[in-house]
Amino acid sequence: MRGEKQSDNRRGVQLLLWLPLSGLPLAALQSHPLTSYGEDTLLLALVVILAVLGLAWRRWGDTKATLLLVPAVWLFLFGISLRAWPAAWHLPLGIACALYAIATWRITGRLRSGQTVKLPVLPIGAFVCAVLFILAADWILAGFLASEPRLWIERTGFLWPVLFAVPAVYRLSAETSVRRLALLALLILCGMLFVKEQRWTARLVAAVAEAGEALEAGRDVLAEERLEQALAWNRTKRRADLEMRLYLVRAVLAVRGGEVLQAVADMDRSIEAAPRQSRKALELFEQLCPDFAERLLAIPERECSGGEIWMDVEQPSADGPCWLLSRWGEIYQGVPGEAQRSKRKGNTRAPRAVDMLCLAEPPTALILYSDGLVETWGGSPGQPLEKALARYNIAPLPRAVDLEWAPGKQGLYVTSTGGRIASIGAASFDLSQTRHWRWKDAAVLCLKAAPDGRALYLLDRRGGVHAAGQPAFDPLVRDAPYTEEAGIAANIEFSPDAMGLYFLDVFGGLHRVGSLDLPIPRGALPYFDTAGVVDFEIAADGTIIVLTCNGTLYADRIPPASGRR
Repeated sequence: MRGEKQSDNRRGVQLLLWLPLSGLPLAALQSHPLTSYGEDTLLLALVVILAVLGLAWRRWGDTKATLLLVPAVWLFLFGISLRAWPAAWHLPLGIACALYAIATWRITGRLRSGQTVKLPVLPIGAFVCAVLFILAADWILAGFLASEPRLWIERTGFLWPVLFAVPAVYRLSAETSVRRLALLALLILCGMLFVKEQRWTARLVAAVAEAGEALEAGRDVLAEERLEQALAWNRTKRRADLEMRLYLVRAVLAVRGGEVLQAVADMDRSIEAAPRQSRKALELFEQLCPDFAERLLAIPERECSGGEIWMDVEQPSADGPCWLLSRWGEIYQGVPGEAQRSKRKGNTRAPRAVDMLCLAEPPTALILYSDGLVETWGGSPGQPLEKALARYNIAPLPRAVDLEWAPGKQGLYVTSTGGRIASIGAASFDLSQTRHWRWKDAAVLCLKAAPDGRALYLLDRRGGVHAAGQPAFDPLVRDAPYTEEAGIAANIEFSPDAMGLYFLDVFGGLHRVGSLDLPIPRGALPYFDTAGVVDFEIAADGTIIVLTCNGTLYADRIPPASGRR
């Protein structure tokens, strides 16, 4: 009888000790969202596991797995509840947990072995242990001598209450009856938290829907209110599909407010949130902002400098319109001097498009993306090259930046930002001659293959032109600028007779590489005081087309050469 009485007394004391610990995660039930979408799924899984374990307690209750499950679930719930606690409370809460953990350990030990503990020693020892732990954790994790004060609050404060309380939870869970009641309490807490968070998810979905409906109805003020509210909630929930829609709404509002560049940044975030839904996002954006390209044209180049909205310009046929490639892999059609842009191709992939090559018959575009994959759109580049592209796309060159025809247009070269080159199809240049082209930073801008196939020319972002193979001219003969900082170069193109290169800087200045006798047009080409030029093309007849950052096309003609030495 005495042993049973002592056992009941021990069990009762341990249950009383468990009550404060089980109450700590209650802060997670506050009226604002605390868990992400993935954590909601984990909560539901925990509810199911704990419920099944309760029903099968006789078989699985008194096992090592349940002994570890109690502190694990408690730690998960308490970690969520800490998000509701002000950061300034973490330090005193950690010290309180340290005191309670040591007290729990000593009391349970005394109940088991009959030993006694002097009460004054307990709080003093707990406080010293807590302070020593805080100082050690700061020294290891944050650096105690850093410039910011109160590091224990801002960087590592969440560790204290967690690491001090877990041993107490584990110690109390050693008693089977306490463990069963602890699992029941944790089951109820998980269920309540899951229901609360599902309600917040429903409110978030409703707010996103209201923002979209208000946007379509033209009530921009209401749409913006719902948008900001939903964005704040989704910072916690992190629902990718909802984030895609939210930044889409934000992009449309930015366009309507005249902030076109902000709209581009918001669309990038929309695509990054849900890459698989990039096509849907851009289609909705086009429906709500059908005149986006025209609005972009109306922005002066100095205001959209550095936006990198347009990536490349190509002219498939000498007498036809130009094709413009956007960063989202879309192709627009335009003519120099005209302010209209018609879309020919929509978005098909989430990675950023970086370069494009075209064929006139049949109208075909080869689009290079930043992940190295080359997409064929329109017609076909020919069956041999198409098969070679399929083999290359199995393991594309990462960090790709440029796509270039090999002589004869039966092969391709793909270049990375670090100077690596991959050949596709009938590209016969010996790439071992380019092994010295290796940069650790993103220094490479583009590659050009000589028409005779005997040389390759590489342009870096500082303006340097490098040759490999048997070049027909010396790239060190130049009047093109070279800067210490990257960003001066836009592109290089061969002159019509392939006896030199034209170098276009980002301000619009046209320079010569390989021969200082190359004629320079003095007509309609623009020049800006900021980086406003993106790309240019030179046709076989000497027509030069320049693309600026807002999508404007300028055309001129290179005068015939005279007095070439």
